[in-house]
Amino acid sequence: MIGAYLDVGNLYHVIKEQYDKKINYKALVNMLRDRFPGVDIHAYGCQKGNEADAFIAHLETLGIDVHYKRTRCVAPGKYKGDWDLGLALDVVDGECDVVIIGSNDGDMQPLIEWCTGKVYVLGTMISGEIKAEQIIIGEDLLK
Repeated sequence: MIGAYLDVGNLYHVIKEQYDKKINYKALVNMLRDRFPGVDIHAYGCQKGNEADAFIAHLETLGIDVHYKRTRCVAPGKYKGDWDLGLALDVVDGECDVVIIGSNDGDMQPLIEWCTGKVYVLGTMISGEIKAEQIIIGEDLLK
């Protein structure tokens, strides 16, 4: 079994910061399905209101299992929402032989080390050495 777990909020910010572009999710899904036939793709993200509804619908039309939740207010005008634990639990429950982590969050390192099968990381980790093969997000996957 092959599972891809994408932290879309993290990927958005990293790609925006590094390339000032967005990910072309249709191209990404096609690349993952070509390279890993039978892959189950899961996306995780947060929104304050309904601002991501069209994006969520787009991901669903691509056949991605989408997990979204509301952000929480941590201070006046400051909102937080992350899926690190939820994503990690889904990886553990998924019992995949091959795991693809779509996040550049260094907090994913223990999860990557825990995985006993083949692990790939989409993009490049921000800090530390990773024990996984990297799938570099190239210009062909950006828009």
